[in-house]
Amino acid sequence: MAATVVVACSNSPSSVPVGTAPPVPSQAVSVDTTPPPKAASPSPSNVATPASPSPSIAATPAPIDTPEPEANVVVTQEVARFQQDYGTATLNYVVEVQNTGGAWANIHMFNQSYTVFSKAGDVLATGEFLYMFPAEIGPGEKGYFIESVNLPDGTKKDEIGKTEAQLSFEPSNGPASTFTFSNVKFKVSEFAATAIEVTGVVKNTSATEAPDATIGIVAFDANKKILGGFVDNDSKPIRANGSRGFR
Repeated sequence: MAATVVVACSNSPSSVPVGTAPPVPSQAVSVDTTPPPKAASPSPSNVATPASPSPSIAATPAPIDTPEPEANVVVTQEVARFQQDYGTATLNYVVEVQNTGGAWANIHMFNQSYTVFSKAGDVLATGEFLYMFPAEIGPGEKGYFIESVNLPDGTKKDEIGKTEAQLSFEPSNGPASTFTFSNVKFKVSEFAATAIEVTGVVKNTSATEAPDATIGIVAFDANKKILGGFVDNDSKPIRANGSRGFR
């Protein structure tokens, strides 16, 4: 402990006997025992401590629903050719459709109807298509509706007006059986000079039997325009990976 010493001196004269040593002035020693003030503790720094960086939180984008592909079938060609065999007037009516969508479409459905008008606007014939080839068409593929339409007796070629087809389709997962064709040949029919006979071989390239295989043929000219359609309606089964001829 540190102490402070104070020396005091009196200025009053005093009588001192001879030979007597003058008295030593009294010395008063004062010791201050008061503790010194404590040194001030350093104040904490007012400088702000930088906060630790918070972890970055990136927002997770909401999932985007991808629409399922859908089929879309449109008419690309429609041909109705007047024929008169053995005195009976008919129309060889063929409609070509294409699947412009991104999924399979089934066109082999009921109520695929048509109407044939005269040039005067009268209805000459109505009915439903019985044959559609192939039954299911994939994206970008084409299909064909083929019908032989009976016209009223006495109908002339120049009386035929427009035709209208009312067609529909439904989504599909694709065909159970697939086919390839080989050795297809055309020739004039031996029964009529105005008719064409078509022969060939069809093969079932799938592992699934086709129980009632009906074959349709469409003829085109050099410009891919439809000339007519034919049907071999002698439905017969074709076993898995099997083949059969048609005529």
